[in-house]
Amino acid sequence: MATLTACQTPSTSAVNSSQATVNATQSVQQNYSVIEKRITLPNGQSIYGKLYQPKHIQGKVPLVIFAHELGGTHENMAGYAEALAKKGIAGYVFDFRGGSVKSQSSGKTTEMSVMTEVADMEAILAESKKWDFVNADKIVLVGGSQGGVVSAFTATRNANKIAGLVLFYPAFVIEDDVHNFAPSKADIPNEFTMRGWIKVGSRYFSDVYDIDFMKQIGGYPKPVLILHGNLDPHVPVKKSQLAQSSYPNAKLEIIAGAEHSFRNEPHFSQAVAYVEQYLKQNNLMK
Repeated sequence: MATLTACQTPSTSAVNSSQATVNATQSVQQNYSVIEKRITLPNGQSIYGKLYQPKHIQGKVPLVIFAHELGGTHENMAGYAEALAKKGIAGYVFDFRGGSVKSQSSGKTTEMSVMTEVADMEAILAESKKWDFVNADKIVLVGGSQGGVVSAFTATRNANKIAGLVLFYPAFVIEDDVHNFAPSKADIPNEFTMRGWIKVGSRYFSDVYDIDFMKQIGGYPKPVLILHGNLDPHVPVKKSQLAQSSYPNAKLEIIAGAEHSFRNEPHFSQAVAYVEQYLKQNNLMK
């Protein structure tokens, strides 16, 4: 069982989600509490995050687990968690292990890959089902860019545990990047500065080298919402169109004027409205 204690500095090792512990500190807002939760894994590594927990609501509430972009942190998704917390939906934002040089979780960027991030989300999913305020039948994943790919893979692998899936400008272009940078497995570098700004290791390439991304994601049978900006300079809209056709039940919404982010207005409010509509239509609100 997880335990709640004062926040501690993480140690390092490999991942196993079955007996994680949770460390928490708390601040209180008008309609929700922000609880700093560090999930410490049995092998010593830990995942740092913050829980946005609605107040004054009886019974269990839905939970959205947010996955940030490559090189980002939990702060990238905090605004969305806050917006949904005001509507009575809990949210957990976190740093992927090795997800960036600013990550407060364990690990180095050279140890990170899409699949290590899938393991992070699965560890969080396992822990969140133990939180007594969470409706375990209404857990939703929301991921941006690489976090969208990670959320898509996690949903397929845990379809019976994930009630909904929302992808923001999902970076399915990673499949192309990996093979362009390493035309064969023999060409996989020990280290590489991905897109010129974040250093990754060989695992970043090898973990997904043989995965057909579109075939992988198509195993998730429940409704999916995909949001993509029509001015995205990093991931072509056609990648989300291909993803939409790969799912048995997906809807793609194009946000006009948005690039590879929805954090500025009016795109942020538009994205939040689409997410709320999706949750309502699929009975994933309170």
